[in-house]
Amino acid sequence: MLVSVKERHNEGQCVVEGLSQEELMKITSGSADTERPASTRIRRVELSASGCSVLNALEQIGYQQITTKLTQT
Repeated sequence: MLVSVKERHNEGQCVVEGLSQEELMKITSGSADTERPASTRIRRVELSASGCSVLNALEQIGYQQITTKLTQT
């Protein structure tokens, strides 16, 4: 599966795309909406965390970082 993580340095947030409900619950301490089946992919979620923290959490559940693209907004 492909998951996209985009860090917003100015806002202290990350935008994560492509996680399932179950995976989102594993990398966050909060609860997620339980009405959707666990296999449903969440299109986009904004997290109040640094990119490094999100990447580390994703690594803990089995994802690997493939590329890093630096862009200036």
